[in-house]
Amino acid sequence: MTGNQTATAALRAAVRVATISEDATGRMPVAALTELMRVLKHHFPIFHERLEHHQASESGGIVFHWPGHSGESPVVLMGHLAVVPVDDKDTWDFEPFGAELDAGRILGRGTLDDKGAVVGILAAAEELLAQGFTPTRDIWFSFGTNEEVSGDAIANSVYAIALADTASQTAPAGAHAPLADYLTVWALCGLSALAAALILVALHQSDRKPATTDTMSTTTS
Repeated sequence: MTGNQTATAALRAAVRVATISEDATGRMPVAALTELMRVLKHHFPIFHERLEHHQASESGGIVFHWPGHSGESPVVLMGHLAVVPVDDKDTWDFEPFGAELDAGRILGRGTLDDKGAVVGILAAAEELLAQGFTPTRDIWFSFGTNEEVSGDAIANSVYAIALADTASQTAPAGAHAPLADYLTVWALCGLSALAAALILVALHQSDRKPATTDTMSTTTS
């Protein structure tokens, strides 16, 4: 299976999991989050095997750490796993969580906002890891679970990153950039696997040139 085929299969499987944040607490159903994490682990096994996983808080912020050659000026790649509710299925031309394929497009809630972006990042990282790529500097992956209700998962994830990064530093205090100086890349809606790969390659030069992946075409209502 090619990188693009893996990403397409992963996104379709992820869209089929209705990770809805519906109320002010932003607590995504545990069963939905557990199933989504199982899906992502299945499609991106190297990423989940090799990277350090941190649970940011009970609100469900998910953090992964990819150590680079240096902890100086680390990068944070961010996205979210939550989707908004489907208020009236009768107004849809397709099943909101069906992830149907139509003329090269994946149809479903969350394809663009924001599971497509998260899957693109994971697909790019998976390919680079498979090639033995090590980034020049640390990369942190922060995936929120209640962004659609303005929840605190991402904020808690950022705090967890700061704590974990500080605890892992071996250099004297102050040798690394504070959290405010981290280069943060928010996964905009529709970010493709190719765009994610280009971000990683541009920020972290390596002697090994990673293979690029084809873009995915997605749509949502």
